[in-house]
Amino acid sequence: AMSAYNLANVIYRQEGDLIKAEELARESLRISTLIYGSNHHNESKNCILLSRILVAQGNFGDETRGLSERFLAISIRDYGPDGTNTAIGNHHLGELYRRLALKENTVGSRRTQLLLAKPHYEETLRIYSKIYGRTHPDTVEVSSRLSDVLRKLS
Repeated sequence: AMSAYNLANVIYRQEGDLIKAEELARESLRISTLIYGSNHHNESKNCILLSRILVAQGNFGDETRGLSERFLAISIRDYGPDGTNTAIGNHHLGELYRRLALKENTVGSRRTQLLLAKPHYEETLRIYSKIYGRTHPDTVEVSSRLSDVLRKLS
């Protein structure tokens, strides 16, 4: 499972063959789930990698969202509400909903997606500010994304 995960992660980060990366991530998730069960932190990291790969492919559907939500739920349970992985999960969901908003054709649908993104960005900003401070690049990036969402909602 670890070899498939590592190779999928390298391919994804190098913006390589995302179909191959997806196959490897799915295999790693399958094996990890068999070994650890569907509620273990090792399994959750496979969830977020597969979700990221699917987003990179433009797949914003229920599976992608479900994988992201599973990662976030396990992160909150294992690392607490102020954990780095909790922030990463919230940030990823914020990005997912923001990118979905960009694809929507109607104002109402865009607004719905932006309203879903907002609390995830707010929570990420809260955690990053606590961990890194307000001037850290990650905190500044999330603050900028949140400002953009709020501007589009007003």
